[in-house]
Amino acid sequence: MGGGILFRRGCGDTFSLDTLDFDLPQPSSPPPRRELPQPKIDAKAYEEERQRQEESWRVTFQRRRTDEVAPSPLGRTLPNSREAEEYVLSAALLDAETVVPMCQHAHVTSESFYVRANQVIYMQIVALHAAKKPAELSTVAEELKKQRRLDEVGGFAYLAQVSGRLPTTAQAGYFVDQLRRLELLRNTIREASTVVEECYGVSGDIDSLLTRLPDRFRPLAAGSNGTNDAVPLTNFAYPENRDPNILLGEDDYLGRGGGLLIVSYAGVGKSSLIMQCCQEWALGEHAFGLKPNGRLKSLIVQGEDSERYLGKVAGSFAAIRGLSVEQRAILAENVLVKEARGVNGVEFLNLVRKMVERHKPDLVVINPVYQYISGDLKEAADVRPFLTELDKINEDKKFGYILIHHTGKPTPKDNKGQRPDIENWETAYMGLGSSIWADWPRASAMLDINAQNQDGRHFWLKLGKGGPNAGLTRETNDENGSKICVPTLRVALKYSDKKILVGQEYRPAIMWEYDEDAMKSYDNKVKAARKNGAKGGRPAEHNFAFFRPVLQILAPTAEKAIGFNTLYRAANDALAIARPTFSDLVQGAIQSGEISTRADGKYYLPDLPRFSKETPADDNEPPPEFLDLQGK
Repeated sequence: MGGGILFRRGCGDTFSLDTLDFDLPQPSSPPPRRELPQPKIDAKAYEEERQRQEESWRVTFQRRRTDEVAPSPLGRTLPNSREAEEYVLSAALLDAETVVPMCQHAHVTSESFYVRANQVIYMQIVALHAAKKPAELSTVAEELKKQRRLDEVGGFAYLAQVSGRLPTTAQAGYFVDQLRRLELLRNTIREASTVVEECYGVSGDIDSLLTRLPDRFRPLAAGSNGTNDAVPLTNFAYPENRDPNILLGEDDYLGRGGGLLIVSYAGVGKSSLIMQCCQEWALGEHAFGLKPNGRLKSLIVQGEDSERYLGKVAGSFAAIRGLSVEQRAILAENVLVKEARGVNGVEFLNLVRKMVERHKPDLVVINPVYQYISGDLKEAADVRPFLTELDKINEDKKFGYILIHHTGKPTPKDNKGQRPDIENWETAYMGLGSSIWADWPRASAMLDINAQNQDGRHFWLKLGKGGPNAGLTRETNDENGSKICVPTLRVALKYSDKKILVGQEYRPAIMWEYDEDAMKSYDNKVKAARKNGAKGGRPAEHNFAFFRPVLQILAPTAEKAIGFNTLYRAANDALAIARPTFSDLVQGAIQSGEISTRADGKYYLPDLPRFSKETPADDNEPPPEFLDLQGK
């Protein structure tokens, strides 16, 4: 059967393909071709279309070649995520007002994108945002078209694909972080590859090369762009009220990257107060007027309170507030406590760094901070390095610190057995030890004893540095008897008298309450002092009459009313004045009728001056926060 291919037929018979005789039909001859009429071709239009197609193919081919901005020096694809880049761009096209500042805060630039087309799109979004123009799909496409770069990024089709990646901006922060992480990896690989090449070229002494290595990688380890370039001032924008980097207060009292120092005497209840505040902020509620910017997650690192005391605070809050199952679950996730005893210095700092990386809080409370310093609290040489290391842990400005600190010895009593009232601005300097404690924080506050009540259950929360930015108000009556709210730098607090059922018996609740009686008494003293003239305190350097022309120009009517920040900036330009002092003057002017307020809290000039011969303005009238509230 030869060497042909064998096939099996039936049961065991085989045959060769060579022996088969295929009787295939011969193909018939094709039908005659019918000539079709030839269309007339416009040679000029044909040539234009051909050139357009060639240009389109060239751009497409070039874009594919340049999708990778720079090839890896090792011949491998550098770390990147096209999806993460498109998600960030999609979020920016949805809400550039929120996402672009978020990217700038994270040091994201066009170089943070690996795909060239995405670099071009991001640069256009940033340019529109800087020009105060809407950065949307249509406007970005139109601007790229004007610049003849729309085809470079893949046309409108690619823009539409990118813009539809995300339905909301809720996950924008995550993908921005991914972009920065991948960029740092690429920069590290490039720098390391350069070092490898330099090592191959070294001959002789290598000490100089090794000496330079830390400086080469330090910017990368610090999480920078890989360069030491300064950032243009124009990159920064005035923060809005809902800026995600603002944590507490109406006007950025405490933001991410900042610090708040709270000082008080031993045993007054600093721990319970801050834990109560953290629980309120976790629910998105204000704590005695101090408002959070949404629900905040707090990490409390403490070494003073026992588990039993922590249980009293948590149980009291849940019972008094009547928390629902959902609210309890929110607190369980957003108020965390880490006990840290027997550690200080570097060991403590490493613990904080580990907890921050694991839990990613908005607020980190350290209570008490003096317990964790390995050195002398009075020596700046010991305090400054500790605070510097805390800043390094928060170098990316992901959270804000709240440091709980003790005061030194109480101020001595006078010959009447009373202690002088500590003024608000002095509270920053009441922390035990070096003045560095006052210089470091963005804001400060003091929980001070209310000397008007001798039972030890009544206190003042006095705001020092940054106090006006907190947006605290107190209720008072205007000259017509109507209730209004005016700015304040102090709030009266007291221990709660309420009890909660624990097992079969009622036990005291560990809670703080707003002291309405003390606030009314304080308001009455302010009014009386302004009406009759205060006999003590500091002579005022300014009187609101100096600033009346400013209000007359900016807000002569209720329709043109302005907020406190606008009023203060204009007044400070006219005659330099400290913000707390000006806040005091504004409060007094509201009481005297020199300023009127709208329902939204904005200020304007009254229709008629409210002065008379019987109530002349007193140029030596002290600001309300400097009044002697001890009755001397």
